[in-house]
Amino acid sequence: MGGHRGDNGGGQHHNDGHLIIPDNTTQIETLEYYQCTGITKVTFNTDGALKSIGEWTFSANNLAGAVDIPASVTSIGWGAFPYTNITQLAVPSAASAIGTGAVRPGAAFVSLGTSGVLFAATDRYLPAPDSAVHAFCHALPGMWHHMGVILSA
Repeated sequence: MGGHRGDNGGGQHHNDGHLIIPDNTTQIETLEYYQCTGITKVTFNTDGALKSIGEWTFSANNLAGAVDIPASVTSIGWGAFPYTNITQLAVPSAASAIGTGAVRPGAAFVSLGTSGVLFAATDRYLPAPDSAVHAFCHALPGMWHHMGVILSA
């Protein structure tokens, strides 16, 4: 199983290579599943508890195919997924904002794929219920973001 420490996360690793991160897991530690070559698929909990994936967590294992990071995740450590066979990595907009530089009021990004997303950072909660723009917590403390989404870009 390589470098799996098993001291957090507590994922259930099945003989078929499927790792299931259970509900109530709030963070996956740095190097938690590093070099666990028996892992070919990962499924994250859906209860909204997972907030953080540490550095090099899934690096150098045999993860393959698509991996969907839960929307509750606001922090993904450096090198969390390299040296794998992942073909698609879906990262929540709140976490993507840090990587794109949308970290100060007025900074924004557009993401086009199967959906279209406009994400704009702000320093205060400014809901606009009469529009298609929503207000959410940013991944950074004390920040908010506005987001508009169209499902077929």
